[in-house]
Amino acid sequence: MAIYGSTLLFGLAHLGNVGWHGATLSATIMQAIGVTGCGFLWAVLYLYTGKLWPAIVAHFISDFVANMLTGWNSSGWHWHGYATDYIYTILIVGVPLLFSIWMMSGKARQVMEENADRIMNVN
Repeated sequence: MAIYGSTLLFGLAHLGNVGWHGATLSATIMQAIGVTGCGFLWAVLYLYTGKLWPAIVAHFISDFVANMLTGWNSSGWHWHGYATDYIYTILIVGVPLLFSIWMMSGKARQVMEENADRIMNVN
């Protein structure tokens, strides 16, 4: 619940970027969908390590690389309705989603539950 709830909030928080450096509504929606995939990974990273700094570093690196590729233009996200847009969306969200589901099994789940209990001060 924590992984998917925080990921959803993380993605929705990016909807406020409409108009930022010329970002269109469709580009902003695409950005929100894309960062939702990143949110799955960063939430798992946070719960698995029990520390926030690895997720912050991952966020910084991903933003830095994305901004280097788009020339520091946050409107670099685009949606044209092409088949490649759909494939990209499925990959950028689906792969991290499947990874997060896989991490919630076995020993990894136990580690994340222990870290979540420690973070929330639950005995």
